[in-house]
Amino acid sequence: MQIRFVEGLTILGALTLGMLAALPAPAQTSAEKAIVQMEKDWLQALVTGDASVVERVEAADIVNTGSDGNVTGKTKDVEDIRSRNLSAQAAELGDVKVRFYGKAAVATYTFTLTNGKYAGKDLSGRFRETDTWAELNGKWQVVAAHMSRIVQQ
Repeated sequence: MQIRFVEGLTILGALTLGMLAALPAPAQTSAEKAIVQMEKDWLQALVTGDASVVERVEAADIVNTGSDGNVTGKTKDVEDIRSRNLSAQAAELGDVKVRFYGKAAVATYTFTLTNGKYAGKDLSGRFRETDTWAELNGKWQVVAAHMSRIVQQ
């Protein structure tokens, strides 16, 4: 009798997984769309040199950790874009995922920089980023960011 019960649970589980796989992916919420777009804009600021994007996206007290382990804040980030101290010829975003936790969200993604430069040093390559967003005064802003270089194996 117990074998039939286990077999029944196995079949029920397989059918449930099959039905879930057939469901369409959930639609993006307006907040998710907004965060994905801001991530794109923020990355493109490296190409365009538009520091106003950094001013809009970054919270006043952001902790931004670079791939070298150094930490910058909003004032430095704005100046680096404005002065072109941080720049790229091209920047491509990929594999974006956003997860919400009430008035906070975590965005993870990869990006590729072509002819990326920081303080005259080469910053080209592939990276993975984790950004923590918070809804502050009715708008989403990044409060913490961490970037790591993806090392080819």
